[in-house]
Amino acid sequence: CLRSDLEKGDYSYGHKVGTTIFPFSGSIDGNNKLLTVPEGGKPLLGYVNGAEVKNLNIYGQKINGYGLVNDLHGVNLSGSAIVIDNVALKSGSSTLKSGLIGAEIDKHFNSYAGASAGFTVTVRNCTIEKDVVVGYDGTQSEIGSIAGRMQGTVENCVSYATVKGVHYVGGIIGTRDNAMAQCVVKNSTFHGTVESSGSYAGGIVGGGYDNSTAPNGACPTILACTVDGTVKGNERVGGIFGGDGFVAQTWDNVVGSISANSFNLITINNKPFSVYRPIIYSVNILFYTYYRCHSIFPV
Repeated sequence: CLRSDLEKGDYSYGHKVGTTIFPFSGSIDGNNKLLTVPEGGKPLLGYVNGAEVKNLNIYGQKINGYGLVNDLHGVNLSGSAIVIDNVALKSGSSTLKSGLIGAEIDKHFNSYAGASAGFTVTVRNCTIEKDVVVGYDGTQSEIGSIAGRMQGTVENCVSYATVKGVHYVGGIIGTRDNAMAQCVVKNSTFHGTVESSGSYAGGIVGGGYDNSTAPNGACPTILACTVDGTVKGNERVGGIFGGDGFVAQTWDNVVGSISANSFNLITINNKPFSVYRPIIYSVNILFYTYYRCHSIFPV
């Protein structure tokens, strides 16, 4: 439990806790104190397995990586990677990659997913504040204000951030990681701006699994989420979900659903589209979110 704020002088430049051999498996209660990451520094945690972080505020003018966990990947792993509860990325911060966490593919071990299907992340009650920039250089893909690639659950989270990237850019998460794992976002709200220079952009989830080798995976589950921010992109742009370009059918153990969500405004190739009533989804979709609603009209 932190007893006071951790300032730059208390936090080694570029230091991370948790390695491949000795991942961080402890519990951090931030006691609602502030952790300041030095400009250009790495986030607090590297590799995690069975970890917990709660009640922590994070500030970094320019964090060179994710906001909290930088090394979410590995094979032959199962169980909880980390539970992140009541963590806030404070106003004025910016991150190179996703706001808190994300998996990355290491082709030396697995060319199709960053982490094993059974290795899950739980993020709940977290806030990405106004005037936070996620993806400060605009060149990253699979990026979101809470998470990039992931499997597990994000719930009761809110973001006011500006999220910048190329492909698979989401207001809350970028995309699912492992095709055979559940990826759920529920009861979360996005008030910020998504800016994608490529394809697959969504107010909650940028897009589905990004590889044609798994046509039997599932789309992410997105339940009771709201977007009243703005989503901008070139193609495959959705108010809630940018779409799933590769899944043709799905196995029973990874069925996803998109329901009871609403969004406000999306911009496709600089042409705005808006809705005049909430959009309710009750089926799996392969198309861009706005194609599933007849209440869309250009303005």
